[in-house]
Parts: sequence; structure tokens; C-alpha cells
Amino acid sequence: MFKYISILFVAGLVFTSCSNQEKKQVELQKPKTTVVLLYDISTSNDEFALLNENHFASIFNSIASKGGGKFYSYLIKSDSRKQEVFEFDIPALDTLDLKGNQYQIKKRAKKNDEAKAKLQVNLSEFISQAKAKLLLPKTEPFTDLVNALDLAKTTLEQPNIASTNTNLLIISDGINDLPPINGI
Repeated sequence: MFKYISILFVAGLVFTSCSNQEKKQVELQKPKTTVVLLYDISTSNDEFALLNENHFASIFNSIASKGGGKFYSYLIKSDSRKQEVFEFDIPALDTLDLKGNQYQIKKRAKKNDEAKAKLQVNLSEFISQAKAKLLLPKTEPFTDLVNALDLAKTTLEQPNIASTNTNLLIISDGINDLPPINGI
């Protein structure tokens, strides 16, 4: 009778061990996050959609906490087709669980502090670059929303992005006011 119980117990341990390894593999293969931002810098949007560095920090922290990923941004302006994408890689916040004896916990806490400090440097770099590229005066006389959406669609359809968690943020008044054609 004890032989059967011990065999069942060992089989249960093996099953638990396998399922824990599978969980670790699934956690390691979490899809990255991709955020595409469309920001309207037309004069019609001057009073409505305001973007600031706190928003950039929130976006960065959200992507970092979800395993890292990529940030893309386009400006919605008079001719949205004619622009370069602002692209930034955002690393994951990799911290260790504080388990084990006191020595191990101290060592892991120190590594966590180093990882957080490194991430803070990346955050500062991201905010300064995003401010320089995106926080421009709202002087565009027209809004080419259709072509900006087309740029976002093209970005989101890239094969390397298809397997990520994608988010599209549009900060605009939603008015698609194109310049007159031939003065009409």
C-alpha cells in the first residue's frame, strides 16, 4: 500500500515540476508591447489635446512594466505623409523576487535597485527625445488625419509587430481639414 502512495506522490511532484517549468517559459515568452502615437499639431487642435512629459513617462512605464517593447510616433500635420517616424526601444523592468535567505534577499534587492536606476536613465532619455521630436508648436494650418492613420496602419502591420500587444493612441480633435486644392 505504501508503494502506491509514494509512487503517486513522486508522480505528483514531477507533474508540478513540469507545470512550473512551462509557466516560466510562458512568462519568458510574453509578447512585447507596441505603442503607436498620433499627435495633432494643427492650429485647430491648439486648445484641446495637450501632450506633456508626464504622459511620456506614463507610456514608458506602462511598456516597461509589461515586458518592454517599442514606441512609435507620428505627427498629424498639413501633409502627414512627409515625415520620419519617432521610434524608441523601451526595455523591460527586470526585477528579481526577494526570496531566499537574508544574504540572497540583500543581493537581489541591490540588483533590483541597479535595474531601476538604469531604467530611470532610459526614461529620462526617452522623455527628452520625445519632447524634442513631438512637443512642437501647433502651427500647422491643416490636419491630414487620413495619411497619419495610414502611417500608423503601415507600422502596425509590420511582421515583427503583429505578434506584440499593440496600442494606438490618437491625440487630436478629430477634424480632417485638408488644404484646398488649386485654391478651391
